[in-house]
Formats: sequence, C-alpha cells, structure tokens
Amino acid sequence: TTAFITDAPRPTLTARFFDGWTATHQKVELRFVAHGVQIEFADGASWIWHHHDFRLQQDRPQAPLRLEYGNFTPEMLEVEDPEFMVGLGRRLPKRPRFLSLGLAFLAVLIVPAAIYWWENRHWKKWLHVYFLQDLNMIFRLK
Repeated sequence: TTAFITDAPRPTLTARFFDGWTATHQKVELRFVAHGVQIEFADGASWIWHHHDFRLQQDRPQAPLRLEYGNFTPEMLEVEDPEFMVGLGRRLPKRPRFLSLGLAFLAVLIVPAAIYWWENRHWKKWLHVYFLQDLNMIFRLK
C-alpha cells in the first residue's frame, strides 16, 4: 500500500482502462497518491502505478491524455479531464535542469573537438609518442 500525502479525502477522476489485450475498456476511478496514481476498479480491486512505471502520451492536443504502463501491448488509461494533467504535473518528480544543459554543453564541445582530432590525424602521432614507445621500452628490457 502507498501512504497518502495527507489524510484529507482525495478527489477522484474517472478514466477508461484498457488492458492491452482486448479492445474493450472499463470505467475506473483515479486518485493521486504520494508515489503515483491509484486506480480503483468497479469490482473493488485497486492498483497503484508509480510515477517511474508509466509514460504520458498525448498524440493530439484535443485528445484525451493517455498513461501507458508496460512495454509490449501496454495497459492504458485514458483521462478526459484536463485537471488531471495539472494535478499530475504537481506530483511528478522534478528533473534537475542543469544536468540536461550540462550534457548538451559537453556534447557541443566534445563532438567538434573529436571530429577535428580525428580529421587531423594527430592521434596517430600522440599514440606513437606516448604509448608505443613505452611498449617498445618494456619489450626491450626483457
């Protein structure tokens, strides 16, 4: 079980659940919980999809928001309510932005430098001077 953030009653949203194997869907109720989304089925069963386990999909701007869980024939939730995206956005873990920017900056610097180094063939001279001469010395000593 996943603990709720507070003990206050959680608002429920309705969604359509597709199991990934059949074309039929079930009406379910959704609640936000601390680590994801709780899905309550009409028969009383309850599942929790953790934030890191599902993907958000939205093919068209006016289409319902889809949550996909699993890889091949994923289970899917379709949510029509626009408030769901707002609520979900507040609860998703925040990704550090500096990491993406840092990686992009390094790629912009390293890739052109590697291309320049490869094209000018200085690496052959560097390899011979610093590495192959050392190997020659090692094998001459024996």
